[in-house]
Amino acid sequence: LELLKTTRQVREQLGSVKQMVQAEGYTLAAACSNVLSTVRDNAGRQRERQASAVLLQQQLTHRAEAADTDIRRVRDEAASAAAIASTTFTNSNGQLKDMTHRHELVLQETRELHLQLKAEQAHLETVQQH
Repeated sequence: LELLKTTRQVREQLGSVKQMVQAEGYTLAAACSNVLSTVRDNAGRQRERQASAVLLQQQLTHRAEAADTDIRRVRDEAASAAAIASTTFTNSNGQLKDMTHRHELVLQETRELHLQLKAEQAHLETVQQH
């Protein structure tokens, strides 16, 4: 009889323990479900951030390529302008040298004509005196 009583008490206690374990299991399952839901939400936000980062990276790459193209274009234009300026300077310098040379020739010719004129005037004075 005592054994039966003890067995019944043990069964009741086991039933209570079983209910407590089930209740804890449900609580644990709900907590796991909440954690899983949070992990999924965080993963979704992470994917959105990664997609935004990829888009931003593409935009930055495009801007960098455009800037690189602009820099190359400006360099080419600057090189072209420098070449034109150099050619213009060389041509102007050559023209200046030609004009200076012509001016020197004209001055030399003027001096020679002046000397001839003086010689002719002297000859004319000599002829007039006789």
